[in-house]
Order: sequence, then structure tokens, then C-alpha cells
Amino acid sequence: MKSPASGIRRRVAAFVFGLILALLLGELSLRWFVPAPSVTRVSAGLVHLSDDLALRYELTPFGTDGKVAINGEGRRDFHYPQTKEPTVFRLALLGDSVTFAAAVPLAETFAKRLEYLLNRFQASPRIRFEVWNYAVPGYGIREEARCLESKVGRDRPDLVLLAYCLNDPDPFTIDLALLYQNLKAADKRRIGRLLGAPSDFGSVLVERSRLLQLVAPLFLPAGHRAAERQANEYIRGFWEADRRSRESNRSRSYQEYVRVVTDRNWSAVESGMRQLRSFAEANRIAAGVVIFPVLWHLPNYDLQPVHERVAAAAEKEGLPVLDLLRLFQDAAVRLRWPDEPPDPIHPDLAGNRLAGAGIAAWLVRRNLLPIREADMQSGFFELATVTAAAPPDWWNRYDMLWLEQAVRQAAAGRCREAQESYAAAVNLNPAVQALRPAVNRCRPVAE
Repeated sequence: MKSPASGIRRRVAAFVFGLILALLLGELSLRWFVPAPSVTRVSAGLVHLSDDLALRYELTPFGTDGKVAINGEGRRDFHYPQTKEPTVFRLALLGDSVTFAAAVPLAETFAKRLEYLLNRFQASPRIRFEVWNYAVPGYGIREEARCLESKVGRDRPDLVLLAYCLNDPDPFTIDLALLYQNLKAADKRRIGRLLGAPSDFGSVLVERSRLLQLVAPLFLPAGHRAAERQANEYIRGFWEADRRSRESNRSRSYQEYVRVVTDRNWSAVESGMRQLRSFAEANRIAAGVVIFPVLWHLPNYDLQPVHERVAAAAEKEGLPVLDLLRLFQDAAVRLRWPDEPPDPIHPDLAGNRLAGAGIAAWLVRRNLLPIREADMQSGFFELATVTAAAPPDWWNRYDMLWLEQAVRQAAAGRCREAQESYAAAVNLNPAVQALRPAVNRCRPVAE
């Protein structure tokens, strides 16, 4: 005769087995019938949480916020074929919101201006340059270094440039904190880990299970609540600091922030430079660093010691450095830029053109490209600088058309025609007189 206890055990075992079977069937059903992005991948316009915890978040392929669009590879860029032809030189550009350049059209970002200048002004085109832009708003030196292994390496670049901005050492990003506000509870638990909340077994299960992701909002752990408070404090603190800086000396407060964040996170800067050098050596390619200034009070700039410190860290690793400070200081005087522009962090259209021209000239003169200065058309460097100050529709303006024609005629040795075209350009716009040396260097071709 069976005891009552054995019957209870059988019923409990049957219940547990049935529960496990039901949960398993529920999990399999969700995985079969419910697409993964609607459950686990929640994006806020341009970005979504990354599977790579070191990156934390990344651009959403084909994402858009109504103003900026992302291509299928997850970059704000043109689409390029993955296969690289022998005549193609591929340049990878790492950076943050300055390099992303959301405020200007894609074709006017300094990445695309760099690409345009290198392709357009070769005297005898034999190399086609591609500049792949891996920039993500809010990324710092840590994420940029991580991109080398997770994204850049698979695309086989010939040269890597790190566009360094002075807030790059800061691990906090307002973009990630704002993304937090648009996520479902299951994803909030995940971003809690990205923001530094303690990891627990429940968080790992929620990340792996579709079924638990549906019921997770009912069981929010302390780690999630702490992460949510932290994110909200970040957001409130960011806007409060911005309000206070507007009321006080805004430039002074930001300069102090740059100094503090650089000191506190200097080891991250040194580590990022080492990783860039190691990546270049492992892939047998060149790499370099371009330093962007803050656009406040450029003629009387206070952050030059920070520039010098970053440049020294890069040069210690054998990385060539271009500091754009002097170029922007000269432009600020020549173009009469305001001492306190509305956005002192992100260059406008003229600033992007100027950066593209400066980087193009530096790359050619430093022999970091498979072309040399002699391979470029006469007047290339002067023309690149002049067009940086041109209006947005410069390619439709007759003065710039005459100017380009003069440069091409001078390069071809058609000196009389070059002088006539140059005179026509000057009559339309006296500012192009800076190109006179390029035309005067013309050497006539023997008949």
C-alpha cells in the first residue's frame, strides 16, 4: 500500500515538471513567434544598447531621428562595398559627436570633406580614397579604442585616425543616460549594468530569457532601482550644470571641467593611445591622432597645456599628431568668429570644412598616404583653406567655379588662361586673392 507522502511527492514532481515544461514551451514560443528586436532591442532614434558591454551603446543600422540617417553598417556615412579594390585606400575615422557632426549635412562633415579633397585634387587620379566614419555621439576614449577591435578591424583600413576631443576621457555620456528614459523595464535592468549597477543572477537571466523579459517589470530588483536613480541624477545634474554655466562664466566652467576630467581619467587616455598603436602594429597599418580645440576664446586660449599633454601621450606611442588649434585660431581671426559661439564644442559648416582641409594637407605632407605633395594639383592646399570660408552653396557660385578653373589651368601649364580665370574670380570675390601664389607658380607648357 502506497503511503500518502509518496502520493504528495508524485503530485509535487508532476507540478514542477509541468511548470518547467510550460515555461520552456512559453520561452520557445516567444523565440519562434516574437521577433527579437521588439523584445530585447529598444532604440531611441539613432542608438540602441550594444551587446558589447565595453561599447555600452551603438548606432542603429538604418536608424534616423528625422534629421540624421544611419547606413546599414551602423555608421553615419555613405555605403561602401566591403570588398576593397587594389586602387582603394581606406581611412577609418574614430570619434564622438564632433566627428559625427549632426549639425551639418553628411557631405559637409569634415570626414567627407577630407575624402572629397583627396579624390578631387589629385593631379593624375590613381588612388580612390574612402573615409569610413565610425563616430558615435557621446563616445569617449574607452569606446573609441574598443571600436578598433570590434568594428574597424573587420573592415581592413589602411590608416586609422583618432579625432580626439577634450572631453574624451569622461566615462559619463548624456546620450546613454537619455537613452535610458526610453527603454522597457527589461532593458533598463540591462542598462543598469552598463551604468555601473551591481550584476546579479536575475539580471543575467532577464538578458537571456524572452519570457522573463515580459514579466520583469513586476519584479524590479534593487540594482535596477539604483541604476534608474543614478541615470536620472545624471540627467538632472547635466542640465543643472548647463543652466549654471549659462548664468555664470560658461567658458571658464567648461575649461575647469576639461582639466579635472583629464586629470582624473588620464590613465584611460594613455591606455587608448597604447591600444591605437598596438592595433596599427598588429595590422601593419599607419595610425594618427587629430586634436580638436574647444571653440571658446580661441585667440586667448587657456587649454593649450591639455592639448600638449595629449599630444605627448600620443607621440610617446609613436603616433603622429595634428593639433588643429593653430588652424582654428587663425580662422577665428580671419573669419571673425565670435569669442563665445552658441555651440563651442561642435564645429559648424565652416569649421568642418576647415578641419577637412587641414587634415588633408597634414596627411599628404606627413607622407601618411600613398600620394605625395607633388601628386596634388597646384594650389591644392590654398584652395582647400579658401573654400573652408566659402558659403554653403559655394559649388554653385561663379567665383568658386572660376577659382577651381584657374587652379586646374595653372596645374596644366596654361598660365595665360589661369591668370584670366583668376582675375574673373577676384572681380567676383576679392577674398580669393589668397590663391595668387598658386597661379603665379604656373609654368607654361612648351608648344
